[in-house]
Amino acid sequence: MPNTITMPGLRVRQLRQALDEWNEANEAWNEVNSTRIEKMLALAVELKAARDECEGDDSAFGRWLLATGCDDLGKNDRLALIRMGENIELSRQVLEATNRHSPRYIWDNEIRPRLAPVDVSEPASTEIPFPTQGMVSPVDVSEPEGRAEVRTISPVPRTVTVEVRTPPPLQRTLPPRPLPSRSPYRELDRGAEVYRAITHRNTRYHLAQVTLDEDGGPWIWALVLSAIDNGFLTTTDIHTRRITTRLLFPDAPEEWANRWDLTSPPALRYVQETLMPAAIACRDAILANPRQIAAITNDYIAAQVSERAVQALPPGEVEIVVFGERLWPPAPQDTYDYDQVRAAVWTFRDLNTWLETSIVGREVPFRALTIRMHTKWYGEYVIRSLRSEDRYRMLKVYGLIDHCSQLLEANPEGECKWPPFPAAEGQW
Repeated sequence: MPNTITMPGLRVRQLRQALDEWNEANEAWNEVNSTRIEKMLALAVELKAARDECEGDDSAFGRWLLATGCDDLGKNDRLALIRMGENIELSRQVLEATNRHSPRYIWDNEIRPRLAPVDVSEPASTEIPFPTQGMVSPVDVSEPEGRAEVRTISPVPRTVTVEVRTPPPLQRTLPPRPLPSRSPYRELDRGAEVYRAITHRNTRYHLAQVTLDEDGGPWIWALVLSAIDNGFLTTTDIHTRRITTRLLFPDAPEEWANRWDLTSPPALRYVQETLMPAAIACRDAILANPRQIAAITNDYIAAQVSERAVQALPPGEVEIVVFGERLWPPAPQDTYDYDQVRAAVWTFRDLNTWLETSIVGREVPFRALTIRMHTKWYGEYVIRSLRSEDRYRMLKVYGLIDHCSQLLEANPEGECKWPPFPAAEGQW
C-alpha cells in the first residue's frame, strides 16, 4: 500500500461538504432534528466510502484525511460513523429515537447492542464433501507385463466432518496515552487527567489556549477539575471552539450547556458562584438524569435565592405569594417595587372576591378574564395621557394585575400569602 492514497477529487469534495454540514449542525443545536439526522447519515456514508477506497488500511486512511484537510473528527467519532455507514437503516431508526448527539456514544450504547450477536458457545460443524470427480488411481502393481496403466476411477462418495472453532474475541486494555512532550497540559495541574478526559484535539487546544492566555484561565481550569471530581466530566469527544459550560456538563442538553461562554467574565462568575455549587449540591439527581440538569439546578437556585431574599426583607415588608408564585421578594429580572406589587395584588384581590360571590363569577376562567378586561381601558388611557416615567410605573401595576389573573387561572388552588391591607386608607 503506498504512503498516499489518491482518490478522485469528487470524493474529497463530497466528504468535505458532509463534514462542513455536520460541523454546522454541531454549532446550531436548535436545527430541526430530522435535518441533523440526515447530515450525520450522509457523513457516515461518505466516510465509509472513502475508507473502502483505502482497502481497509486505517493508517493509509488517516494519512489521506490529513493530506486532504478532512481530519476534523476524532478517531472514536470517525470509527463510529463508519460503523453507522455499514448499518445505515438501523442507525436511522436509532437516531430518530435518541436524544444523544455524540456519534461515539450513540454507536457504543444504542446501535451496537442491537446488532445480532454470533453464538460461539458451541463449536460449529461444517460438512465438506470429499471430491469425487477427476481423481487419479495409484499405479496398479498387479499388471504382469508392460507399462503400468493409469486409470481414472470414481471412488465411493464420502463426507468429511471438520470442526470450525471461532476463537473468543481478544480482550486487550490499552494503557493511557501519554502526554506529548511539547503539550501545554504538562504545565497545568492534573493536566494529564484532563488531557485523557477531553479526547478531541481541537477542543484540547482551545481549552489550553484559554487557560494559559485568558485572565480568567485559572478559574476556568478549576471548574474543569471540579466537573471531573464530581463525575460530570468523565470522557468527552465534543468538538468545540468556544469554551462553554458544555465542556463541564457534556451529557446535558447542548442548547442549555452552550448558554454560558466561560471566557465572558459575567458568565464565568455566574457559573463559578451559582451554577456549579448548585450542580454539586444536586449531584446525585443530575448524574441519574443529566438531561434534566436545567430544571434541577433552576429549582435549587430559585429556592436558595428566595430563602435568602425573604430573610433579608427590611422591616415593614412581607413575603407575597400569589397562587404558588412568589412576587415579593422579586426575582432578579423583575423591575417593580413594593408599592407597585401591593397596589396590584390588593386590586386583584378585591375584584376576585367580589366576582367570586356572584353567580356568574363562580367559574375561575370567567373571573380571570373579567379582571383582565377591567384594566384594559385604564391602560390605554395611561398610554395616551401620562408622561413616559409615570406611564411606565402605572403600566407595570396593570401588568401585575393581569399576571395575577393568569396565575389564578393556571393554579386556583395554589398557595397565597397576601400583603396586609392598610390599617387606614392612605396609610400604606
